[in-house]
Amino acid sequence: MFLLRKFLLFLNPVMFVMALELIKAEQSWWWILFLLNFVLIVGTLFEFSKRKLKARTLSFYIAPIIFLITSYLFVFFVESVWLYRLVYVVGAGLIYLYLEQLLNYFFFTVKYQPYTLESLSLYINIISTFYFTSSILSTIIFLHLSPLMASVFYYAVLAVIVYQLLWSNKYSWPQMKLFVIFIPLVLAELVYVVSFLPFNYYVGGLLVAVFFYLFMNLTKMFLAESMHRRVVITNISVSFIIIIIILATSQWS
Repeated sequence: MFLLRKFLLFLNPVMFVMALELIKAEQSWWWILFLLNFVLIVGTLFEFSKRKLKARTLSFYIAPIIFLITSYLFVFFVESVWLYRLVYVVGAGLIYLYLEQLLNYFFFTVKYQPYTLESLSLYINIISTFYFTSSILSTIIFLHLSPLMASVFYYAVLAVIVYQLLWSNKYSWPQMKLFVIFIPLVLAELVYVVSFLPFNYYVGGLLVAVFFYLFMNLTKMFLAESMHRRVVITNISVSFIIIIIILATSQWS
């Protein structure tokens, strides 16, 4: 079983890279390659979590599965070759790191560093939010999807992402429920507004991802009762500087 788990650990990122490279060559293979990749990662998560189907172990599935889905959605709208390949290189690295730490968490506890999965979940969810936001804005632009319908769907997915991130930081449902309801609502409203603004979907995705990062940082500080004035001001200031840089360097159409 040790060899099987090690094989799965390396197979997942390799499969991710190969699948996206094949899709670049032939987009008609998108569905079959996505399904194969999806089944592989779900099976790996099941094996790495000691084949348990409990609420706590199932929550470990959320971040990598949403990351996989949003990556496949995002590349569908990517035109730049270098950006396309950056997506699968970064994705392969994050998938490997997450699965490696999950394996350590359940089977090699001595190797597991505290809060590693929590940190990886944050990075993965930020990128997933960027990918998903950009993809939603793309469907509004190219497929003429209703911004209102898109925002409702967006809210549902972001609620799951926020839940997973707070759960990974070991907060209970009574502690997190208001944040799971209202943070996705604010971000969905932001997506609705951004869909009418004259810049491309990458810029919109980056803006929402920055707000997601800011909201989650403030939420974790609030729940941990560590909202020190200086840290809060620093987080807000850095986030708004990044937003100003994004807006100043983006192309408006």
